[in-house]
Amino acid sequence: MQEMDNDIAPIIAPMVRGVKTILNPEEQLKVATWATKIGLVYESLSGSSRLVPNAVYKWFFDHRQPIPDQPIQLARYVSDATHLHLRREIVSRDWFTSAIDHVESVFLAVILREYVALTVFPVQPRLIIEPRDGSDRLTIWPVRSHDVTWPPATYYEPTTLGGLCNFGFSP
Repeated sequence: MQEMDNDIAPIIAPMVRGVKTILNPEEQLKVATWATKIGLVYESLSGSSRLVPNAVYKWFFDHRQPIPDQPIQLARYVSDATHLHLRREIVSRDWFTSAIDHVESVFLAVILREYVALTVFPVQPRLIIEPRDGSDRLTIWPVRSHDVTWPPATYYEPTTLGGLCNFGFSP
């Protein structure tokens, strides 16, 4: 996995500093793969709250690619903070009682200065998650067949950071 970190450093470093970066399809795959790795690391640090099954970790280790059908997006964060992460459980509720029926997925936002990776990991998936691109985020997984330009036009800051958790994936 260290080789993956070394390979991605020249691509991620400018993004962390907020420098405009054009990602071709191959670079999108590299960034999405690295975002998957980092997201899984943060989920593993959740201790008893960890929900992503071991099978997902094994799949990633065996294939070293983003999880199929689980979108990855990039956003931008402008603040004095240098390293943050946010975690949200995507749940399905009982229609009548509103009690949690099951946890669908875990959403993770990993922030390294200005670079933000938004990843979704399956727990008990029943819905197909369709990402919404917008002025605040761009999808890199599934990989686009064309170059994409980071950063998005709109960015997050401390007063709007909660909006990252309303990530706009629509079931």
